[in-house]
Amino acid sequence: MSETHHGPYAALRHGDFRWYILSVMAMTVATQIRGVVVGWQLYQLTHDPLVLGLIGLAEALPFIASALFAGHAADTSDRRRLTLIAMVALL
Repeated sequence: MSETHHGPYAALRHGDFRWYILSVMAMTVATQIRGVVVGWQLYQLTHDPLVLGLIGLAEALPFIASALFAGHAADTSDRRRLTLIAMVALL
């Protein structure tokens, strides 16, 4: 009987999972950088804090509007295919 090692970093032994984690981390960093750059540029152009709030609202409204549909789609369809479609749309 072979002994298996379980620990908090056991999933990182799998190469595919390491690539997944790295790609999610890169995508998250890129998204955060984009948000800072857009906010910075618009603030430099307008010097109006309200514009920063409107940018946040413009980013939040599509998320809020699609949350119910996305939850239903995740419950009724193949999640692997749905994830692939979402990643392609985000790209």
